[in-house]
Amino acid sequence: MRRPVTLAAVLGLLAAMLATETATGQPYTLRHRTDAGQVANYERALRTETVLQAAERTERSATAMEIPRREVLVQTRKTPAGVLAVAFEAPSQERLTSLERDGKDKLSEVPEEERVRARPPTLLMTWQGPRGEPIEKPEPPKSPFAVIELTFAEMRYLPEQPVKPGDTWTNDLVFGETQAKITTKFVETRTVKSKPCAVLESKATLALPEEWAKSLDIQELSFKTLVPLDGGPEVEFSGTVRLVQKQDGGEVRRVQRFATTLLKEERLEGAALQKVAADAASIQNALQLAKDDKLDEATTALEAFLKENPKGEWNAAVQLIGMEIAREKAMTKPMPPERLRLALRNLQNARDMAASRGNPQEKAQLDRTLSQIATVNVETLLAESQNPDPIVRDLATFGLSFARTDAALKRLAQLVGDVSGQIRGSALLGLAVRGVPVEEKVLATALKDNDVRARGAAALLAIQTLKREDPVAADILPLLRENMKLEHPWSRMNTLLALGALAPLNSAATVRAIVDALAKETQENLKPTYLSALKQMTGIDAKEVGPYEEWLKKRPADEKPPPAKPPAKPPADEKPKPKG
Repeated sequence: MRRPVTLAAVLGLLAAMLATETATGQPYTLRHRTDAGQVANYERALRTETVLQAAERTERSATAMEIPRREVLVQTRKTPAGVLAVAFEAPSQERLTSLERDGKDKLSEVPEEERVRARPPTLLMTWQGPRGEPIEKPEPPKSPFAVIELTFAEMRYLPEQPVKPGDTWTNDLVFGETQAKITTKFVETRTVKSKPCAVLESKATLALPEEWAKSLDIQELSFKTLVPLDGGPEVEFSGTVRLVQKQDGGEVRRVQRFATTLLKEERLEGAALQKVAADAASIQNALQLAKDDKLDEATTALEAFLKENPKGEWNAAVQLIGMEIAREKAMTKPMPPERLRLALRNLQNARDMAASRGNPQEKAQLDRTLSQIATVNVETLLAESQNPDPIVRDLATFGLSFARTDAALKRLAQLVGDVSGQIRGSALLGLAVRGVPVEEKVLATALKDNDVRARGAAALLAIQTLKREDPVAADILPLLRENMKLEHPWSRMNTLLALGALAPLNSAATVRAIVDALAKETQENLKPTYLSALKQMTGIDAKEVGPYEEWLKKRPADEKPPPAKPPAKPPADEKPKPKG
């Protein structure tokens, strides 16, 4: 007896036929829908693992952050065809989840309020085509990390030609002076959240310019995305970047992974869509004004937007855009003294925080910003450095440390003799940052300064401008050894580093000074640096002071004094002055 053919049976047969076609290599033209009003809400999880290796010190840390992301298609156009896509991210606080130093768990020593760090919201607007590709050419990247962002964006764009499971294709790209090669594979089709999706996996290799390649090795860039076959927004996309940053005396290894998941889709229509489109147009207008170097007009446009939208969803990001435009203005045009002081103070605080977190990338970026602002405003800084208020004078000294002019260096050398110990220290530190040497008597005076910070800055200047074999280095060793008794940790540590860099190897007097200071050291995190210096001096690798004490017992108590310098000969045309 023949069974009746039901609708379910027919649908099952069709599904089997489609599955067979897919299995045998059905090509797909992967495209996104580009109709205005489409909204995709995502949740992104960002995890970062960092290993800092410097001398004998190893530090491992991990951070985590959740980032809500909202992508809205707000407006379409015909020429050139595309849609204006707005992506808004409002990160939660980045949280330190683990911290280990030299194999010991140190997370419990970090106060709860210091385990979190605020992250700014971002707003990105791009005209893009149906493959997700930008219609307008992006700006040339100014850093290797901007190249990484551009590469990830390229790996998210869909292929131009139809592809089928198992297909692999490559894209050769040029970002400024960087060459990139992206290889992508259509792995399979998979149903996720009731949506048939294409699973695409990409890997990229970058050839960085020599200037960047010296300090950065990008070991992995990989990306995976699940694209619905019906043209909707990605269901998932994720990526990994693995890199090594070289820095003085060590390196930083960092692995960052992100995973982004679609939470829900929405639609905006009518007045709601018109409002979003109008807001986006206002912000785009301000961005174009800034791009055309009409910075005052751009600032005015953004201020008007914020006034009209006091509770707007994008306001926090728009305020940051305004701050970036103000920064650009500050970097290209002189500003009034009051504004310059505020800008320098903010940058000084940000630089100190970056240094305390051990973030060389952030610190280097801040130094470039400081250099640009200080050079543009150097005449104001020179005038401010003579202000009777020592606070103003000190801030000007900090700014002059980054100004790329001979006049700035000349003024720093003069400020080494300022009546304020704070300013003397800042001037010495500025010369150290620039690697500008001073006369021996000036350096010796600074190492005996009654301001302990100035002594520490002088030690840093010695490190930056002298070598172990220099006669001046031998002359200042007694002062450095005496400064190991300073109670100021920063100055004491700079002095220790100076002894390690400048004292003769196997110097018993230097080893004794370091050993004595180590016995009195109260800062646990500084003690490994003492042991590293002792190892450098003696060649003994020890985890405690005992072996160095034994080494000292086999050495003379005092070093021979350096040979006296011969008296300077008078010029040939000048007779020696009579004695008495």
